[in-house]
Amino acid sequence: MDSPFLLSNESSLLTENSTVLSSNTTSEEATNFCGPAWSTFGKTYGSVHGYTSLIVCFLGCIMNGLNFVVLTRRGMLSPTNVILTGLAVADFLNMLEYMPFAYFMKVQASGNRRTNGWAWYVLIHSNFSQVIFTSSKLISSLIPSSKEFFKTMKFGTQ
Repeated sequence: MDSPFLLSNESSLLTENSTVLSSNTTSEEATNFCGPAWSTFGKTYGSVHGYTSLIVCFLGCIMNGLNFVVLTRRGMLSPTNVILTGLAVADFLNMLEYMPFAYFMKVQASGNRRTNGWAWYVLIHSNFSQVIFTSSKLISSLIPSSKEFFKTMKFGTQ
């Protein structure tokens, strides 16, 4: 077998020496598996991830909004810019949708999350973010082939 990792029936990660890591792995088991440096990094980064992601998402929404404003001007109409506009919209939606999730899961870590409303929110968040993320990657894959794809279409000003 080429891969040192296998997935078991219990959605746990198995290694060649049969070490099991699952969602209920203790901190000590994770340290033994990954090493103390990665464990320290995980704890340190985990404490700032929520705030960092909120700042990145906020600034990303502003920048993607500016991209949309600039790329939709009449003089900027071209096949590549149409694709970049779609990419800016998809990234804007993805970041805008992630901000409440990051706030409630990472920044405001207290509170009861075992409610019907929270379950619906997580269901909608996970599906919406996957659809938008996939759309963003599909739009990104159009950029290299845009010349061939839009070769017969007329864009731009008269």
